[in-house]
Amino acid sequence: MALAVVCGPSGSPEDFLDRLKVFVTEQVYRGKLEKTKDLLDADDSAEVAVRLGNGIEAFNSVPAAICCVLRHPGSFEEAVAEAASLGGDADTIASMNGAISGAWLVIEAIPVKWVAKLENRDYIEKLAVRLWKAALGQR
Repeated sequence: MALAVVCGPSGSPEDFLDRLKVFVTEQVYRGKLEKTKDLLDADDSAEVAVRLGNGIEAFNSVPAAICCVLRHPGSFEEAVAEAASLGGDADTIASMNGAISGAWLVIEAIPVKWVAKLENRDYIEKLAVRLWKAALGQR
């Protein structure tokens, strides 16, 4: 998440992937991040599921979630919708995708109609502010 915040909407998907690879030690993840670069401009989102996977295993679901964020770096709604459309463990992939995309784009990018329907919205918003302040070393 922190890297998504740092790279943000002014960063490029390729830069994000390059910076992310610095932290990745497992070859299965490194290979999937390489495949992600090739999928950024793919015409068919089904290719994401075929090449990266969409199963419950983290090495399948995490790269797929990241890929959908980077395929739609300017649209929270499109990123989450594509992640949810991948099939397999779609709810997990879409959830991770939403968290990363939200960190990348900031809260204003989340559709208001989605936020309005969020269960425990007030609590979640207060918690988010507390986490943000903690990250900045504030109380």
